[in-house]
Amino acid sequence: MTFLQKLLDVWRQTNLPSRRLLSGFSLKLLFVVGFATGQMWSDWGFTNAWATMLFLSGMLSCIIAMASKERARLGTLTHWDEACWFLFIAMMAR
Repeated sequence: MTFLQKLLDVWRQTNLPSRRLLSGFSLKLLFVVGFATGQMWSDWGFTNAWATMLFLSGMLSCIIAMASKERARLGTLTHWDEACWFLFIAMMAR
């Protein structure tokens, strides 16, 4: 069994809300990379743009979680998990 087959098996076993959130997180991360790449040649630079946009994405995920009164749950990814990952990556970028 190859790595890709194992990854697809794990993806199929994941529940639908978690899959939806993971897809959204990947798409948001792709947009952040694209916009930060556009700042590469400016005075601001890629690293500052990358970290700032990740931080703002994490804050937006927190606001969405609070507005929808979402609770952190075991076994299902929530916007709180997404916010933690965005903020973790932002802190690592600094």
